[in-house]
Amino acid sequence: MTLLRSGGGGSCDAAEYGGKARGLWELTRDGLDVPPFLALPARAFATHLRRLDADGALSGELAALEPGGEEEAGERLRGRVAAAEMDPALRRALLAAHEEHLDGAVVAVRSSAVGEDSADHSFAGQHDSYLNVEGGDALVDAVVRCWASAFTARALAYRRMRGIGLDRVAMGVVIQPMVVGPVSGVMFTVHPVSGDRDRILISAAYGLGEGVVSGELDADGYVVHRLSGAVEAEVADKVERIVAGRRGTAREAVPEDQRRAPCLSDDQARRLADLGVAIHARRGAPQDVEWTLDADGRPWLLQSRPISALPPPPAPSADDGIIWDNSNIIESYTGVTSPLTFSFAKRAYEIVYRQFHDIVGVPPEVIERNADLYPNILGLLHGRVYYNLINVYRLIALLPGFEFNKPLLEQMMGLKDVADYAPERPAVTGARRYLVELPQLLKTAVRFGHQIATVERRVDGFFELFEEVIDDYGDADFRSMEPAELARVYEDMERRLLWNWKVPIVNDFAVMIFYGVLRSLTEKWGIDETGALHHELLCGEGGLMSTEPAKAALRVALRLHDDPAVVELFRNGSPEELAAALRDRQPPSEVWDWIDDYLDRFGYRCVGELKLEELSLKDDPSLLMSSLQGYLAGDPPDPDELDRRERDKRRRAEGKVDAALAGRPLRKTAYRWLLRKARASVRDRENMRFSRTRIFGLSRDLFRGLGWQLYRMGELAEPEDVFYLTVPDLFDLVHGTSTCTDLRGLAAVRKDEFERYRAEDDPADHLVTRGIPYRNNPLFAVEAPGEPPGGDGTLTGTPCSPGVVRAPVRVVKTPRGEPPLDGEILVAARTDPGWVTLFPSAAGLLIERGSPLSHSAVVARELGIPAIVGISGLLGAVKAGQRVEMDGGTGGVILDP
Repeated sequence: MTLLRSGGGGSCDAAEYGGKARGLWELTRDGLDVPPFLALPARAFATHLRRLDADGALSGELAALEPGGEEEAGERLRGRVAAAEMDPALRRALLAAHEEHLDGAVVAVRSSAVGEDSADHSFAGQHDSYLNVEGGDALVDAVVRCWASAFTARALAYRRMRGIGLDRVAMGVVIQPMVVGPVSGVMFTVHPVSGDRDRILISAAYGLGEGVVSGELDADGYVVHRLSGAVEAEVADKVERIVAGRRGTAREAVPEDQRRAPCLSDDQARRLADLGVAIHARRGAPQDVEWTLDADGRPWLLQSRPISALPPPPAPSADDGIIWDNSNIIESYTGVTSPLTFSFAKRAYEIVYRQFHDIVGVPPEVIERNADLYPNILGLLHGRVYYNLINVYRLIALLPGFEFNKPLLEQMMGLKDVADYAPERPAVTGARRYLVELPQLLKTAVRFGHQIATVERRVDGFFELFEEVIDDYGDADFRSMEPAELARVYEDMERRLLWNWKVPIVNDFAVMIFYGVLRSLTEKWGIDETGALHHELLCGEGGLMSTEPAKAALRVALRLHDDPAVVELFRNGSPEELAAALRDRQPPSEVWDWIDDYLDRFGYRCVGELKLEELSLKDDPSLLMSSLQGYLAGDPPDPDELDRRERDKRRRAEGKVDAALAGRPLRKTAYRWLLRKARASVRDRENMRFSRTRIFGLSRDLFRGLGWQLYRMGELAEPEDVFYLTVPDLFDLVHGTSTCTDLRGLAAVRKDEFERYRAEDDPADHLVTRGIPYRNNPLFAVEAPGEPPGGDGTLTGTPCSPGVVRAPVRVVKTPRGEPPLDGEILVAARTDPGWVTLFPSAAGLLIERGSPLSHSAVVARELGIPAIVGISGLLGAVKAGQRVEMDGGTGGVILDP
């Protein structure tokens, strides 16, 4: 008869060796720490029964057993099985294997019944195990008694209750060397009471695990949160422990100084939890794991079985679903976004957040523990880009001071529907607060504070690095490069720029902190009661590259007045005709040179400029032509006069601050310092975003070149199909690692799907999904009954740039092909930097989405255009041509009937 030996290869059939043996064999196969073992097959048990049941009395008694008769029958049957001698051939094989494979060690003898430790039937506590068993007769006796435990009253009753026929009793046995360590216990990889899949439950006690498994002894309880690694401990008064005795086990008292001390450290609990996560993943189901620590603290696995009768997860709520929100990010990725752009952005966010955590000193092991979060910051729902808000919160929660950081983050992102999310943390005792959390907070604050305090000095270095990359590749002819060379250029740009994005990261958080604190103190110290002063203080900064495209376009418009023929053409021609005139230089004029110069400087800009599939101004200059027409419809404002007006507004605002803080020199000094920092960080953020736009423009040209090459090679039906593929799709093909080489077919499938998305309304701006986001989730907003926004003639949003304007509105979906504005108030769902040339001809801006720090808000302040963002229901409340009165200082909008 074959005894299964661990590490011997082959396979282990649970129907032959039982569930426990199968579980141990799988753990060993996966390279986990399991003591070596022998397993006797159920055939050995069947042979033993046949030898003692020659007269059929045992099987007949089982067949006749009535409910309630288990107690009496169990004692009798168990005694008969235990009294019978083991088959001599099996005895010899067992003792030989014990000496050869287990070196004659003291062992544990455990039941491994067929069906035991399965997902349907655990048989927990129904059969007997024998610990600290020596070899020879003691080992043989323990195996026979383990077989006999199949007929205990509790085992017979369990089978009856579970509907398992008594004629199908089959018992394997597992034999393992004892691991006698200081601590043992049980771990559930999913909380067995609540069903919470994010909480791992560990019970631990001193000595052997028998007291924990049986429930006879008090044990410490540890809940480890998978995501954060936080540990919650309930320390028991552990009066006794079970230890190895001369024969079997014995109880002894726990020393007084150890009784109320935790028997596991937090790090040991996390290490066990990490092991549990690995086992759960390998076995594909929640596991009940028995473990012990040896004298060196190394964990050994003694058993792993599926958790039977696991309760369902807690009722779904916004807290445990995925919360999606496209506030702020919709400014960069408006409408349907191509697969190529999404894969490009997803990779960028992953790298940037990893660098951020490295900057602020998040330990590498914490970063790795949360490695699954970084690639899942963004989601794509029906082609629209969203933040996975819970993952964003979780990543911010890795920093100390989450309660302070969360509202600042929400303010910067312009969130209206914030999540009631709090990080999972261990209970904060006085000792933990002062010995663990306070040092962590101080360390992070010092490190990140130094980064923020010195970021201004490092901005120039970032721009130097950026210019080096532009110098290397700005004039490259990507259409003439082979795909392998294009892949090399892309990977070089990612390595040199994206992996060196620390300065913009730190500066973005400097904006969040300085702007948020400035706004708070302006209100708290009674400096301003209107809520608009901090916006006026931020205008007139100068050196803001994001306003240069609009100001440069105004200068071109002023020069147009010097050439009557060109002025006439601009007044009567369409944007497309003007683009053709630029190409053909008709009529001859130096104005075309000025426009060419403009396109050389800003031609990489476009509507949706972070979307690689969009055409840049250089590819399609009609948007610029339309803006110039708008300027010429009236008298174009002088950009130098705009600068002077904004500086005057700024000086008046500073005068209000001085008056409010008169006689309070310390507050005045602190406020002035904070104001300077806020101004500099906002300016640098806009300028670095401007640089980012240039890099996206360069990447756009690179991928268009790659699309052309793949089209030329017959890999794509047309060059633009490159945008329906992802970055890995493209470069895996180049590197020989692709799992799908039919790029033409793949692009066609995605193209059809994304065309359907373009025909749909936009999904809701803020939504919750559970399970697979694309299935069985309401992604589209349902209008609530009641009066629509603006039903009472008023709307409210976030004031961004002060000023009161009364004028008709122009509702613009996209600036491309839009007739010139003529002193109207621009109304839009959202804007991005590509809209900026429209702003100077608008009387004001009303934007449904966005935040006070969004690009449109910053540029509006700098150009002195009244602006309100974040106006819920704006597009549903106003009609084209309707007159409204807007107050950019209070955020109020009054609609004419």
